[in-house]
Amino acid sequence: MLDALRKGAGTWIAKLFIALLVMSFAVWGVADIFQGFGQNVAAKVGGTEISLFSFDRAYRRDLNNLGRQIGRPLSTVEGAQFGIPQQTLGKLVAEAAMNETATSMNLGVSDQRLATLIQADPAFQRPSGGYDRSQLAQVLRNNGMTEDEYVVERRQLAERQQLAEGLTGGMATPITYLEALHSFEAETRDVSYLLLEPALLGEIEDPSETDLTAYFDAEKDNFKAPEYREIAILELSPTKLMRPDDISEDAVADEYDRNKDDYFQAERRDVRQMSFQNEDDEKAAAEKLAGGMTFDELMAEQGLGANDVNLGLMAKSDFLDEAIGDAAFSLAQGETSGVVEGRFSSVIVNVADVEPESVKSLEEVAGEIREELAQDQAEREVLDLLDEIEDARAGGASLTEIASRFSLETITPAAFDAQGNDENEASVVLPEADGLLAGAFDSDVGV
Repeated sequence: MLDALRKGAGTWIAKLFIALLVMSFAVWGVADIFQGFGQNVAAKVGGTEISLFSFDRAYRRDLNNLGRQIGRPLSTVEGAQFGIPQQTLGKLVAEAAMNETATSMNLGVSDQRLATLIQADPAFQRPSGGYDRSQLAQVLRNNGMTEDEYVVERRQLAERQQLAEGLTGGMATPITYLEALHSFEAETRDVSYLLLEPALLGEIEDPSETDLTAYFDAEKDNFKAPEYREIAILELSPTKLMRPDDISEDAVADEYDRNKDDYFQAERRDVRQMSFQNEDDEKAAAEKLAGGMTFDELMAEQGLGANDVNLGLMAKSDFLDEAIGDAAFSLAQGETSGVVEGRFSSVIVNVADVEPESVKSLEEVAGEIREELAQDQAEREVLDLLDEIEDARAGGASLTEIASRFSLETITPAAFDAQGNDENEASVVLPEADGLLAGAFDSDVGV
């Protein structure tokens, strides 16, 4: 499959198309990804959600990198002024799009190959050479990342690299581009200039009445007061048309029964995980726990804080390492495991809290379901109602008459200029409709 991709992308036209496609994801491709998900999600690409936590961590990492380049830490306000949040989100969206593509093409990396890639990473090597697991733990701890999170990101990176190599592996930088870039970087200019200051002009006489009149006649457009228009608006949207009170109790109950699985929450556990640099440390820690030392006391002895060990609330399916998940869900609340042999490291697990599985009752979600059903109903009505209103307009009915006929309301915002500002230069609240301002000023009174 990769050979076919590489062959298809071999021409300059295909490569140019691919480059434009990647740029579109980073610049324009996020127009409708900010809809249809919860408040804990920054963006969604296909079936992939970018959580606010992932965005915040990537943003702060990019912020710190830029701070190191300029020699001082940057605040989040300064980062926003540099446009770092938009750059970070664009990068995450592009990565999510490639992850979606890799998944749809069934690209993957075996556990053995992934372990080899991780162990070959220069960041995890001893000064004398060779993979150092303690270096991996330290790097992840410094970046506020758990081992499971790192394994997921590293696997996705490997899959994206397969995709990118298949598309652009054979691309070479054009000589013309390299020459132009070298000329731009290396070229210098020697310039001479003359500084013109007001003092060089001497004393300037006040303009005469004739001069003022001539200037005013030539610049009349600059002295005009802006034109303001007041319009009546009839807004057709599901939000305006939805009628939750029309949805019956039976309809709500039927919808609840059809989607009951959506209201089920599996058992979750607040899990803490401690890893060690070598086998001797693991055995020593296990013996101390067996001798009566608590997990918190062991954390204090190891110099670890809550952020170093907390995995957060996790369902059993959330664990990438099944052995660790099985261990965590075999413990009672407050219990600590012995040494658990994971795929990439051995750990000791503690269960701080247990949140039992639960199902939201119909009474808890009835209001939410009623709103959703009313929204769906209103969406179906909008287009039908629009056709009827257009027929009425074609028949000469005014907007007020149409609103009365269909039990709708018109709104009349404050008069505004061509930029949408009122007479105090404050923005007037208008519906977000394409061409609304231009249409208001292209129309005529009463139309």
